[in-house]
Amino acid sequence: MVRPPNPEFGQLASSLCFELAKQTNQKPNDLAKLLAETISKRDLTLTDHVAPAGGYVNFYLDFAKFAELVISSVEHFGGEYGLAKTTEPLKVIVEHTSANPLHPIQNLLSLILIF
Repeated sequence: MVRPPNPEFGQLASSLCFELAKQTNQKPNDLAKLLAETISKRDLTLTDHVAPAGGYVNFYLDFAKFAELVISSVEHFGGEYGLAKTTEPLKVIVEHTSANPLHPIQNLLSLILIF
C-alpha cells in the first residue's frame, strides 16, 4: 500500500495487480477491476469506496467515520492516546538529519548505528 501522488486517486493505493499480472499473464487493469469489485462487496468500516485506476486499486477514506473513530479513541484513552505500550522497555535511536540543500544527503551514521 502506498500513498497516491494525487488525492484524486484516494488516500491509499495498491500496486498488487502489477505483480499478480506477471504471475497470471493477465492485464493489471483487468485484475484491478476484479479486485476493486471484490473488495467493494466487503464491509470496510473506514472506506467510502474502492476504485480501479490504471492497474492500481485505490482506496477512498470515509473521513466522517475516520474522524469519529479518532475522537472516540482519544476520549477512551485520554492521555495515553497514541502511546505504544510494550512488555519491556526498548532502546530506540532517533536521528535528526538536517540536509544541506547544496550537497547530497550523507546518512552514513544511521547505517552504522543500525548495523
